[in-house]
Amino acid sequence: MLLYLMIFPLLLSITAVSQPEFSQENAVNILRILSEEIGPRPMGSPAEQRALDFSIQKFFEYGCDTAYLLPFYSTERVNTTSGTAVGIKRGLTKQIIVIGGHIDTSSPDVPGTNDNASGCAVVFELARMFAPRRMNSTLVFCLFGGEEQGMAGSRYFINTFPEIDSVAL
Repeated sequence: MLLYLMIFPLLLSITAVSQPEFSQENAVNILRILSEEIGPRPMGSPAEQRALDFSIQKFFEYGCDTAYLLPFYSTERVNTTSGTAVGIKRGLTKQIIVIGGHIDTSSPDVPGTNDNASGCAVVFELARMFAPRRMNSTLVFCLFGGEEQGMAGSRYFINTFPEIDSVAL
């Protein structure tokens, strides 16, 4: 959460137009969908896949130019079907800011409300607020799968995202 609080003022400073306000109501609704309707989302589970599909849909709905699943099929520990939901809002420059959280849960018994549906809700709200705007930097919104299993999703993202060299933050 501290990282989100550090990034938020930076995002405000890189845009010239006023932003819609953060919607606590929308964030709580997203939190409820992820932790109650979809429920526990262990890596590779059908519930994690539903959450990733939901994320891609929301990124498009909120104004990202591109949204897709960056799948991965194995980690150092196990074979899986997991991935990272990626939403991209192209900016005026090639400089990239990545805003992310993880969408998986630690086990089938944990709904993941605090770890990390709450972080996902913040990522969605930032996408809703900033994707419709003209920005200097390109914003890449990520919801990583497999983070409870050795940060598999973010490691895969770093190793395979084609524009990783343009990431400034």
